[in-house]
Amino acid sequence: MWLCARPFAGLLLAKVFLISPKSSSFFMRSPATFHAPARRWAVLLALLGGAAAAHAQQNVGIGTNATNPAPSAVLDLSSTTQGMLVPRMSAAQRGLIGSPATGLLVYQTDGTTPGFYFWTGSAWTSLSGSGGAGP
Repeated sequence: MWLCARPFAGLLLAKVFLISPKSSSFFMRSPATFHAPARRWAVLLALLGGAAAAHAQQNVGIGTNATNPAPSAVLDLSSTTQGMLVPRMSAAQRGLIGSPATGLLVYQTDGTTPGFYFWTGSAWTSLSGSGGAGP
């Protein structure tokens, strides 16, 4: 997420450092542009930061293998001492999710069949194999 925000931050920096209150021109030399060389460096750094973000890695690793995430995964979690905890909710809360994405996974904490449920695109389905489709 931080990498996605960097190009926008670069544009924001360029706007803050290049446009003075008394002038709307870029790189204008006047008393209103007190630190024009510093502003030019800020613009250069902002542009370089945006270029680096464009070539950034598109997946994230968290845990013991954080520096080398699997290339086919958006998120690669690895640990030998901890697990992953997905969102936990009641059946009523699960039913209130607006427009769930196909494949969305939640853990239902109540009802006759608590456990993992995923959205097939048309219904919530239990992963337990014994509960069938949920409400």
